[in-house]
Amino acid sequence: ANRNFGQPVTYSEVVTVMQKVEGVLGVDIDLLYRSDEVPGLYHLIEAKIPEPGSKVTFPAELLLIDSGSVLLKLMS
Repeated sequence: ANRNFGQPVTYSEVVTVMQKVEGVLGVDIDLLYRSDEVPGLYHLIEAKIPEPGSKVTFPAELLLIDSGSVLLKLMS
């Protein structure tokens, strides 16, 4: 509810949200990337926006974390 369509996502935003979850003691992000890009650790992920003057259009994008690719570990 706090995100806008086309709003970029930053590494620090992802870490901040994860650290606010009750019981989370630490966060270690090894990969952060768009599913249509080369895997890596990007510190800024932007929505795809057409070039000015381009006749190409993209549907509105809302960048989300794929919960199926999140690995949680218990720290002791």
